[in-house]
Amino acid sequence: MSPGYSESEWNSVLVDAATNPRPNRPTPRRTKRTAGASKAEKELAAIKSSPWWRATSPGRRVAAKAKTMRVRRSDRQSSSADEINITALKDALRRRLDTVIGEFRPGLKQSASAPQALQRCAEIADLDPRDKALLWLMFIATAATFPTERQLQGFQAEVQVAGASTALAQLVRDHLGRSDTWSLSADLVLMTEPVVDTTDTSTQNLHSGIQRVVRQTLPRWAKSHTFTISIWDDECGVLRDVSPAEYARVFSFNPGDDPPTDTPDSIGPRRILVPWNSVLVIPELITTHERALAMSALGTWSGSELSLVIFDLIPLKMPEAFPVWLRAAFVTTMTVLRSSHRVSAISESVATDVEQFTGIFRDIVPSRAAVRSHPLPVVVPATVPIRTPTGPLPFGQDSEGPLIVVVGSLEPRKNQLFVLRAAELLWNSGLKFRLTFIGWGAWKTDGIEAEISKTQSEGRPVQVIRRATDEVLWSAYRQAAFTVYISLAEGYGLPAAESIAVGTPVVLSNIGSMAEIGAGGGALMVNPRDLDEVADAMRTLLTDLDELASLTEQARQHPQSTWDDYADQTWRWLVDGEG
Repeated sequence: MSPGYSESEWNSVLVDAATNPRPNRPTPRRTKRTAGASKAEKELAAIKSSPWWRATSPGRRVAAKAKTMRVRRSDRQSSSADEINITALKDALRRRLDTVIGEFRPGLKQSASAPQALQRCAEIADLDPRDKALLWLMFIATAATFPTERQLQGFQAEVQVAGASTALAQLVRDHLGRSDTWSLSADLVLMTEPVVDTTDTSTQNLHSGIQRVVRQTLPRWAKSHTFTISIWDDECGVLRDVSPAEYARVFSFNPGDDPPTDTPDSIGPRRILVPWNSVLVIPELITTHERALAMSALGTWSGSELSLVIFDLIPLKMPEAFPVWLRAAFVTTMTVLRSSHRVSAISESVATDVEQFTGIFRDIVPSRAAVRSHPLPVVVPATVPIRTPTGPLPFGQDSEGPLIVVVGSLEPRKNQLFVLRAAELLWNSGLKFRLTFIGWGAWKTDGIEAEISKTQSEGRPVQVIRRATDEVLWSAYRQAAFTVYISLAEGYGLPAAESIAVGTPVVLSNIGSMAEIGAGGGALMVNPRDLDEVADAMRTLLTDLDELASLTEQARQHPQSTWDDYADQTWRWLVDGEG
């Protein structure tokens, strides 16, 4: 163990670190242009033309603005050491370290200076270098960023071998000169109440399945429980408070309204939020590598518990159904899964997948996450209009035959091409019906869109409705003779559950979570990869009115739950550990 540093030695470390700016992240290596790079560029171009890209643009604008400000700060800091407010940085560091000292040595008075706070922390760490929670918190307070497992292991080894003073001095040198972060000037707040990380939902205007669940659940949690919602800040690598607009995207979001925006006056001082002897709940997908590594370390080092909501493992089971960037983003969530304490899965099928998948972690972590299933509820609006503000709802004419509805984003996994092929078989046999697809374009939509256009050019009554409002969606369910949902893989299968909830039968895949939904009645189950089976089921419901009536009655009797039920069950499990 090395001896402690003197006041002058600590001051020298602090001044040297603050006046020698360091980049926040290494510059990526340049590589040769390859065929793979060209393919990736084409995929990216297709993504940028999609509705999803437009819906998520607010989050990217926020990140771009932060990056611009980072570069400007870097230019200012590198131009002259005199322009750096070293005193302010040292005082912020002192306040953060005093938060640590107050937790582990509550009898001590406030430190007189940053050097004194550093030396006090070094003395505490030297006494117990194996206290993982202490080292995790001390790292955050010193570096103003959340550490990864690898960083923590290195920090702990340095404390044990060279002494805490040396280890802390190295942290200061590595981080105090970062030129791209507000967190070095921020206070650290220990959150002993539950924290919910809503990063993606709070920063995007997307309103697909995951965001819908978050926006239904959190307002209900807030009615009965106290918690703090937070945002993961990629530039600084910390959890922070939400802004008013970010809060509104969770608690008062309406897809038809203009997206909420912040003004400079509406955003208060930013704080580093640190879950402490508490629970961090992440109810959404984790899409950045740095966030995943930091959350994984939190789950194993901090002493707080980590709870996740898992919607599916489909990108692992069926990687060919997703673009490269989404597969990579999804794998980051698996990094956090291995450090989680509790997982809520949206179906029994997903719960089984998670339990089987986490078995591969046995040689990495001592125990696996406890998993429970909490199936998503379906709440049907009390009334649904039969007209839009501009005219009748767009489902064709009754003279063209019964209405068949297919709900789901347009992509190969949803298997709409098979539905269209089955419909063509039935039209060719003389049956009359209308076919309506409702859903956003996702990726690799060229095939289904080309076939729909071809079928329309042949005079068949088939249409696509994108960006449907809730009124249009629920009206479609109610007006349909039946729906078809033959997806190849789902975490739950919400469109099938919604159809049954309004009393409309569904031709449904007989696999995974969809089989769970169909087991309650109201569904004609089929092998989604067997075209004849799909066509025969559709023919049955078009021609056998007794079978259609029987399934309709089963759908009306199908067990129902509410969002209040779901919110109560998930809180008791994810936060209280009950159930």
